[in-house]
Amino acid sequence: MLTSTYSLVAIAAEQERSRSMLARLRQHFHNAWKGMTRLDLPFAENLCQRLAHVDNFFRRRKIELYLVPVLRMMGREAETLVAELDALSARAAAMLSTFREQVRTAFDVRLHRPEQVREVVDGYCHTMSCRLDREEQELLPLARRLLSVEDWFSIAAQMLSDGSPTRGRGHRSILLPRGASPAIRRVANLR
Repeated sequence: MLTSTYSLVAIAAEQERSRSMLARLRQHFHNAWKGMTRLDLPFAENLCQRLAHVDNFFRRRKIELYLVPVLRMMGREAETLVAELDALSARAAAMLSTFREQVRTAFDVRLHRPEQVREVVDGYCHTMSCRLDREEQELLPLARRLLSVEDWFSIAAQMLSDGSPTRGRGHRSILLPRGASPAIRRVANLR
C-alpha cells in the first residue's frame, strides 16, 4: 500500500508541476504578446526553446515512463485510454512541428505575424492540459483499480532508481519482487 501511495504522490506532484509549467508558459507569452504587431527572431527562438523544454518535460514524466507502459499491457480498457492519451500527445507534437515550420517560413518570407504563433502556443497548452485532465480523471483511477500491490512496488522501485543524477544516461537495474506481474516484468526488461 505504501508503494502505491508513494507512486501516486510522486505522480500528483509532477502533475501539479506540469500544470504550473503550462500556466507560466501561457502567462509569459500572453504578457509578451501585448501590443506586439510583428514577431521578431529572438522572441520566436525563445518561444521554440521554451516549448521544446516543456515538451521534453512532458515526455519524461513518471506517468509516461513508468505507469503508461504497464497500463498498455493491462487489457482493452487501459489500451483504449492510453491510445487516446497518445493521440493527444501526437497532436501536441504535430503542433510543435507546425510551429517550427511557421516560424521558419515567417522569417524566410518576412511575414512576422504573431497571431499564428499565438494560436499554436494556445493550442499546444490546451491539448496538454486536456491530457493532464484525462490522466487525473481517468488514467490514475484506472491504474488504482487494475494494478496489484506488486505492480505498484515495481513502479515505485523504478521511480526511486530514476531519481539519481544519471537520469537520461541510462538506468540502473530494477529488483522486481517475486510476485511481480508479467506486465511489470516486460516493462522492466525493456529498460
